[in-house]
Amino acid sequence: IDNNINKNSLSPAREGEVFEIFSKDTASLDEIAGALHCERKILENMLPDFFQECRIKKKNHQTVQECKDHFFNWARARLERERNNGKPQENKPGGSRQGNQRGRRTPVKPNCGLIED
Repeated sequence: IDNNINKNSLSPAREGEVFEIFSKDTASLDEIAGALHCERKILENMLPDFFQECRIKKKNHQTVQECKDHFFNWARARLERERNNGKPQENKPGGSRQGNQRGRRTPVKPNCGLIED
């Protein structure tokens, strides 16, 4: 056995086989679509982006199941990001006892239009 071989990395051809097998597994895609409450077609459109990102970030999958699990988590995060895109985040109170309240910097002048507390 050659000790220089990295057991955690696959050749690009083998990784391509894993991607091809996974992309043809319609039962798994249907299962993931059901869990993520979306249509299978949306997931099928995401597959090329997922495969490209895996290649760029060198995320190798030893089995189709590892690829499926990674895609599920990746797709869930991407769908959540798309659903929340454009929606403002809620203001969360800070750690101080006053939260988001702020005091006045200057005293209120008479007849300035502000109502005194």
